[in-house]
Amino acid sequence: MEAVFLYILRMSISAFWVIAAVLPVRLLLRRAPKGLLCALWLLPALRLCCPVFPEAWFSLLPERESAAISLLRAAPAGAEAAQVSRGAAAAVSPAVLPAALWLAGACLMLTYALFSWLRLRRTVAASLSPEPGIRLCDEAEGPFILGVFRPVIYLPSALGEPDRTHVLAHERAHLGRRDHRWKPLGWLILSLHWFNPLCWAAYILFCRDMEAACDEAVIRDLDRAGQAAYAQALLNCGAPRRRPAACPLAFGETGVKQRIRQILNYRKPVFRVILAAVILCGVLILCFLTDPDRFLPEDAEVKSAFFCSLIQSSDNTVEYIRLTPEQAEELRELLRGNSRRRSFYYGEMTLVPAAQDPDSRACSVDLNFTDGTVCQVLYACYRGNFLLGREDGYYARVFVYGRSRTTEWVMSRDFNEAFADWRAQIPDALPPGEAAEGQ
Repeated sequence: MEAVFLYILRMSISAFWVIAAVLPVRLLLRRAPKGLLCALWLLPALRLCCPVFPEAWFSLLPERESAAISLLRAAPAGAEAAQVSRGAAAAVSPAVLPAALWLAGACLMLTYALFSWLRLRRTVAASLSPEPGIRLCDEAEGPFILGVFRPVIYLPSALGEPDRTHVLAHERAHLGRRDHRWKPLGWLILSLHWFNPLCWAAYILFCRDMEAACDEAVIRDLDRAGQAAYAQALLNCGAPRRRPAACPLAFGETGVKQRIRQILNYRKPVFRVILAAVILCGVLILCFLTDPDRFLPEDAEVKSAFFCSLIQSSDNTVEYIRLTPEQAEELRELLRGNSRRRSFYYGEMTLVPAAQDPDSRACSVDLNFTDGTVCQVLYACYRGNFLLGREDGYYARVFVYGRSRTTEWVMSRDFNEAFADWRAQIPDALPPGEAAEGQ
């Protein structure tokens, strides 16, 4: 259960950033088709459901997991070590209590949805069917759709014309969009991520956008008088309900005042607005449905690390200094903290002999990990370029080998300064017995 909770927590944190990006975009696209706004919520939904996405350098998600996840992931190993040290004493992982609370909350959410569904089924048990797919019920407080695989539209028996015509058009728009399946699925996802406040905001706004999309589907072919009549039907059916409606899709269920305002001010979206909305959605998909390139393995340890000062000589002999575990770990953390800061323009690298520049000559560092990954840092002189405004100076280029592909990065100025400070602790002279030919 703890492992499942950690997966859920990791996905929820990734979705947190996606929802935070979708919220302002939703405001920018308020004049775009409402169906497109509904589709926009698929991005956080995918993040909340899928733990694995392709890696890309243009991903805008933070690479490093939060301190809370790191602590909880380390908890089982720490608990096992503690149990061994204490002998027969039982060790309880710190992740057990959060996982138990998460499971209890998810079960409570699902139980509430089941109770609401059963109660509504009992309420509308006595009903008449004037035509297939439609039932009239005296106990129905408002029109709604009930059923996931065999949906039925329920209408109050007292609902008359012309409201009934507009209500049926709205509910059939829901059926055409498969909203009677999307909304329960959204509730299921919310039940798994109930602890994330932005997930609640996303679910509420998703429901509002769903209703607005159906309103738009109905009124876009109506004249002004028809739109006014539709708004009046929405007002007539938008009375407060006494019973919960977590799963059903009800006409006038959410945001009645805002929906009436949108109906009365409706204008068909122009082409340039639709095009801009599609482009913006495409950018969000590229930037938030991809994971950032990771320089280093998540769990693998550094097996060996070597430092090489690139001194140009006649015989091109290359000798390495073996780094201490402390030096290797310090460089690893330096890389992990700066791995998202890649430059786009690589520039031209030149090697400077030690005789010309004894203080800042080029060097390379190789980190070899237990999973076979090799990370090489090449620190050398690069010629400046007008694109980034760099002057001639020393910059780092990083290569990662041994994974699904080779990645190559040019690091930021902050990393180069930090790397220069780290490099200062490595001796220039090779200590006797510490040098080794190759790796």
